[in-house]
Amino acid sequence: GANLELFSVDAATGAKIPVNDRTNTQSVKASQRVTSPARPFVIAISPLPRAVRVPVNSAIDCAITNGATTVNTNTIQVRLDGQPQTTPLSFVGVVGIVRNLEAVSPQTVGSTTYVFQSWSDGGAASHSISTPATDTTYTAVFSPSAGDTIPPVVSITNPAQGSIVARKSTVTLTATASDNVGVTRVEFYVNGSLQCTDTSAGYTCSWRVPNQPNRTYQIEARAFDQAGNSGSALVQVTSR
Repeated sequence: GANLELFSVDAATGAKIPVNDRTNTQSVKASQRVTSPARPFVIAISPLPRAVRVPVNSAIDCAITNGATTVNTNTIQVRLDGQPQTTPLSFVGVVGIVRNLEAVSPQTVGSTTYVFQSWSDGGAASHSISTPATDTTYTAVFSPSAGDTIPPVVSITNPAQGSIVARKSTVTLTATASDNVGVTRVEFYVNGSLQCTDTSAGYTCSWRVPNQPNRTYQIEARAFDQAGNSGSALVQVTSR
């Protein structure tokens, strides 16, 4: 025979905590069901094993810089997991859970337009974080727009204009982009439908070519800068 030991783990000490230990507030509860002939087995354990990753508080804040002066503001918006939020914002998350932070740029407060400069953790305007094990504040810094009206320059490096792509294959779309201030993201479209967004230089996107033969597809790479200016490049390919 074999012995089955059920226990949870103390997040701080690593010590085993037996199930159904009524003297220990950290003990999980287990349920048993017996069939005929008797075959006991666990059908539920609460909390789930991953719940040992305890919730922690995190906060998102924003600051406006103007020269040497930094002023906190409660009017700048960001997105958390794609949902608009007004800062300052506090939220509770489970340690290790991946969240997406995005500084919306540009945006106007009163009569002034502000553009994103940096996150306190060094991430791009839109980037993912793994919920840390301690209370943490993420601060997005914005500055008044200097009136940048120059759009980024973008070029599609793969596939080439007029090339043939195999139907049902996966094609890696690639592009380069540059800007007088800085590129924040590149979006890839196929026949006007958004496929991917990449915020890191060496911009790429995986596109699954549909099954239909002899179809023409227009591929567009659209680059954006911190002031919201955009530039685009187009190529056409045919499936065989």
